[in-house]
Amino acid sequence: SMRMAQLIAWQYDPYAKVYISLEHHWDSVYADHCYKGKELLEMLLHFSRVEGDFPWAIAYHPYPENLRDPRVWEDDTAWFSYDTPRITFKNMEVIDAWVKRPEARYLGKHIRDVQFTEQAPNSPDYSEESLRDQAACMAYLWKKMDALDSVSMFHVHNWVDNRHEGGLRIGLRRFPDDEEDPHGKKPVWYVFQALGTEKEAEATEFAKKVIGIKDWSEVVYTGEIAETRAE
Repeated sequence: SMRMAQLIAWQYDPYAKVYISLEHHWDSVYADHCYKGKELLEMLLHFSRVEGDFPWAIAYHPYPENLRDPRVWEDDTAWFSYDTPRITFKNMEVIDAWVKRPEARYLGKHIRDVQFTEQAPNSPDYSEESLRDQAACMAYLWKKMDALDSVSMFHVHNWVDNRHEGGLRIGLRRFPDDEEDPHGKKPVWYVFQALGTEKEAEATEFAKKVIGIKDWSEVVYTGEIAETRAE
């Protein structure tokens, strides 16, 4: 179906790409009826070798281990190895390393595009601590993602808190019907506004203390991604 979609799209746009959409479970499953994200990608690589390769790409959603908890740097199931149960904001380096492996590249040469097409840190409530942690997580994930040259796009889902998101508050603004400040800008809004501008350093400085670091280089993993996690 991906190949068919690609061939149809190319009739209208020779630069179009088809993306496989995956959530944060990598070498684990959400439920018995689900596939592992890693397994689906390995199947795609197999079919590409057998039937002929095409430049399919990856739309990944590296949500935190617990979607409700923005303190993603404390995730226990996000390892820096290819057998990690999940790929979250904490270990985004794994997907970057995976697409750079020769066997994962299009025609063995070209790195497949990765886009983070749906994710955002949550604020469990509107308390000062929750809003602070959400904003700190946005700064954290941006600093880590900025070092990944395979990732071409980051899409915040969603821009405003939604009553139909299972209790999540992953927006940059409050609920539209919030009693105190409807559609009000949360601290994460100001952080997101500053990212990639001359105001970024100032807007993200507070997050270092929240995370427990002195320099942003401490959050970027530069080691080798192992096949399996060392015991």
